[in-house]
Amino acid sequence: DRLASETDRTVWEQVIGSLGFLRELIDVPADRAVFERYAAAVLEKPFGKAGWDATPGEDADIPMLRRSLIDALGRVGDEKVVREAQSRFSARTARSIDPSIRPAVLNVVGRHADPAAFDALLSMMRTATDVESKWQAQSALRSVADARLQHRWMELLLGDELPPGEAVWNLNRVSNESDNHELAWQFVRANLAAVYAKSSPRGRVHVLPDTATPFS
Repeated sequence: DRLASETDRTVWEQVIGSLGFLRELIDVPADRAVFERYAAAVLEKPFGKAGWDATPGEDADIPMLRRSLIDALGRVGDEKVVREAQSRFSARTARSIDPSIRPAVLNVVGRHADPAAFDALLSMMRTATDVESKWQAQSALRSVADARLQHRWMELLLGDELPPGEAVWNLNRVSNESDNHELAWQFVRANLAAVYAKSSPRGRVHVLPDTATPFS
């Protein structure tokens, strides 16, 4: 609460990490909602200074801080940040998303995706011509909070669309990045033979521990 005037990116990165850690310990939805409102109030202060767009002569650390704050505020459901991210995503063909915040914008859109946004992200992944864009789209798809859409993503990962190692890595991360820990855990357990068949012998030992990591 005393950091309103703080501008050091490393300080805010630690605050974001600490708030994220505490949020993961809260299992009761109503309690988590209260905590998320508190976290948003804390993070809105530095974001009010960083803003959405770069300004001439700004400190070199500001773009990275801006990206982290957008991602964190989207994770706790800040309505203004979610709406703006969705607006920028919808307008991306007319006005490209600033590369410095693009991963965060996509993650916010993915987390709050409806079927249309989910399909748009899926298309983005499939048509990407560079590895970075492909991985940014996959990160957004791993963040999807809607249980039905998350299930669609996990089913796709069991198919042959992605290389086996890439598919397993994404599947291992869904639980941690989507907030639907139980759904991902049950899906992996129910399809463990298929997941192991895609995994390398060295990678199999990480499947269950990685999927269970976010449980409190």
